[in-house]
Amino acid sequence: MPISNLDKIRDGLTNALSRGWEERAIMECRDIIKTAFEDAGNGLWEWNLKNNKVRFSKMWKIMLGYETTRLGNDIYDWKRMLHPDDREDAFNSLSSLRKKRSKISKCEYRILHSDGTYRRVLNVAKAITNEGNPVRIIIMQKDITRQGLMEEKLRESEQKYLVLLEESNDPIFTLDLQCIFKYVNRAFARAVNTTSEDIMGKSVWHIFTRYEADKISVMVNEVFESGNHNVIEMQLPRSDSVRYYMTSIEPIKAQNGRVASVICSSRNITEHKEAELELIKSRDLMSKVFENFPLAVYMKDYKKEGMYVIGNKMWDDLHKNSPMLSSVLSEFEDAALSTGSAVIFEHTVPEKDGRMKTMKSNLIPLYDQRGQLEYLLGISEDISDLKQMEEEIITKDAALAQASTEKAISALVAGLSHDINNALGGVTGGQDLTKMYLGKSERTIDKIDTGRMKLIDTIRSCKTGSKGISRHLEEFLHEKLPDHLVDLKTNIQASRKYLTYVNNGGLIIRDVTSGIRDYVKQDHSLNSFEIRPAIRGAVSLSKGQYKPMAQDQGKTVSVEICDASPSATVFGNAGEFMGIVVNLINNAVAEFPRGCTNLICISWEKEKNVNSEDVIRLRVSNDGPPVPDHILTHLFNEKV
Repeated sequence: MPISNLDKIRDGLTNALSRGWEERAIMECRDIIKTAFEDAGNGLWEWNLKNNKVRFSKMWKIMLGYETTRLGNDIYDWKRMLHPDDREDAFNSLSSLRKKRSKISKCEYRILHSDGTYRRVLNVAKAITNEGNPVRIIIMQKDITRQGLMEEKLRESEQKYLVLLEESNDPIFTLDLQCIFKYVNRAFARAVNTTSEDIMGKSVWHIFTRYEADKISVMVNEVFESGNHNVIEMQLPRSDSVRYYMTSIEPIKAQNGRVASVICSSRNITEHKEAELELIKSRDLMSKVFENFPLAVYMKDYKKEGMYVIGNKMWDDLHKNSPMLSSVLSEFEDAALSTGSAVIFEHTVPEKDGRMKTMKSNLIPLYDQRGQLEYLLGISEDISDLKQMEEEIITKDAALAQASTEKAISALVAGLSHDINNALGGVTGGQDLTKMYLGKSERTIDKIDTGRMKLIDTIRSCKTGSKGISRHLEEFLHEKLPDHLVDLKTNIQASRKYLTYVNNGGLIIRDVTSGIRDYVKQDHSLNSFEIRPAIRGAVSLSKGQYKPMAQDQGKTVSVEICDASPSATVFGNAGEFMGIVVNLINNAVAEFPRGCTNLICISWEKEKNVNSEDVIRLRVSNDGPPVPDHILTHLFNEKV
């Protein structure tokens, strides 16, 4: 009721009572109160309990559209105007005042309007007593139809949104300031593998891990303090996996504008998160590969005015030792950018110590989908050693081209070819043919030299007379023949460096230089090959031979390749070499005693021989039960 109406009531009562006319004062007060209530939009009516008559105010009739309609004045006439579903409850509410069960009654009900519709009203009733007995009931009626419709719409809206929340596939929940769950939808309950009833009233620390709960608590408190929404990435724990969610935290404000609670809506980003984690893992792997890449790599970002954005450790070291590298590359970068294609070139750059380094660089421009330049990828390789090797090969080629006679070259080629092709065969057959032939050649030369000295002495002591013959013979024996012998020894020593032979229980492979290619370039079976892959292949081939043999003889055999053996490249026939290793393994298996478990270990090392030449010693040894020395000595000499 407005304050002005209350003031009007107070002033009217004061004036009436001050005049002392009690009966008239009461009537005036009643009119004043009635006017005040009706000004507030309320309708008044009265039930006389002695005769059950009712009297309705003008405002009451206007409220229901009966201002021009004559209404019955009996209480039951009023009762018949009520909605059938509300009739008894409304009548009983007023009757409770009559029976003294209450002093004031409030009741909502629907009453018939003159247009045939029902209006929802609120009645507030009070009994007027005489000597303690109710004689009259005064009722104030307020039309709350509009309010009821709004409340009904609100309930419908709440129900609709509740259905939407419950049917949503996204987990949704509300929290108070203490992070207590006030509401959770079915999707959230499913996400944590429990029911909504088990979650409501519990705190986030009962549902999430402590780390996640603490994180959520911090974010919720920020929203309560600021009144602004926030976003958080969180994990929902499950027994079978971890689910990742992106959660939006929105404040729910009360009428006073303060945050009363927060509503959190989560979206499952597990696939995206797992893809992100895999991407990070791949990025870290690529970063490691990039940093350990054996070539110098750098990249320029032309979206950032061509600034260097990445460069691996090899590039940083190279750039540090050769400060002029960038300026040299910039000349070729223009060519790559102008043509729009990769540019490969060789160039030299000075190092800090003044030496020149030979580089091979590849510049590759990279474009986006619209054809706009994004990056320039540069890859540089130090080929100084390769260039030096090429120069050495050219020098050797020139030296060989200056050979004195075709016969000498043919002899050398034939000798080398024989040595290379037969040395391996000599090992396979159990005979050191190469060593034998070289020894025989040397002994023959010694015999010739001894015979020459005796012949010289004989000629000098001869008394006969042909001085011309003696002079020519002496010249041949004393001058020309020694020169031939020296050449022969030189050729033998030169060919020895290309030989493979057996010595002290090991297969000796000489460190062959690239010059051998010029003598055997017509033989395509000879080439450079890595020892480790060749031995690995030989071990694989040997299994088909030694395993059946070992099984028949009751032996258990395994073969290992020593990981500590160095990387080594040799020149020869890889197939024959593998055949030798297979034969050595079979020899070892054949010599093992029956009923034993044996491990064959194949290893090799680089060393110097007695002539200070670089060689590779290959060993096949037994790491199982001790093998007698007389057996080990035959491993390289006996063919199975």
